[in-house]
Amino acid sequence: MSSPPDPPATVTFGNPTAERTVLLLPGSGDRLADPDPAVTARRNVTVLGFATVPASGQPTPWPAQPALDGPLPAVDDRVPHGSLGLIAVGDAAASGVLLAHRLADRVDRLVLISAPVPGVGPERERLEELLGTLTTRTLLINGQRDPAAANAEASWHRQRLPRARIEMIPASRLPHGRLELRIVWARALAHVAPGTAADP
Repeated sequence: MSSPPDPPATVTFGNPTAERTVLLLPGSGDRLADPDPAVTARRNVTVLGFATVPASGQPTPWPAQPALDGPLPAVDDRVPHGSLGLIAVGDAAASGVLLAHRLADRVDRLVLISAPVPGVGPERERLEELLGTLTTRTLLINGQRDPAAANAEASWHRQRLPRARIEMIPASRLPHGRLELRIVWARALAHVAPGTAADP
């Protein structure tokens, strides 16, 4: 008999007393940590990152490519009241869409970074359905010629989201040809937490 999944581990960084909270779902290639502390310090925000903790005890991103109609790890008791920004990266993008859908009355800004397009089948159809319901102001950030998610993947999502726009990162800024969260962290925070620039 398989054991139940571990509850999500969390990490909090930024200003713990800030009025604006941003939820972060890292991709499977990202650490559960502040992508760029210097950038975060320039924003008056609290960032709450989610991950699962496997048997090894080392956090790994949560949850990559979930069943879109299945349960998400309970987050209600960990997410503060009020409006929220949400950033989801890579293979956690589907989780971000699902979470934004379930918290639609609270998530007012969304960033999807390097969001892949699912293969043909029920999961893709369900994701398309969910994308069409989101009226959240959404920013899609992809890297040019990134093999994981480039122009075509960004266009696919934009065509299905009512309020989305695309920003492409030049290939010259991609280490090893792939977009990394730290490269666009400042831009992502600016979108999900406007007006929060900390006083110098």
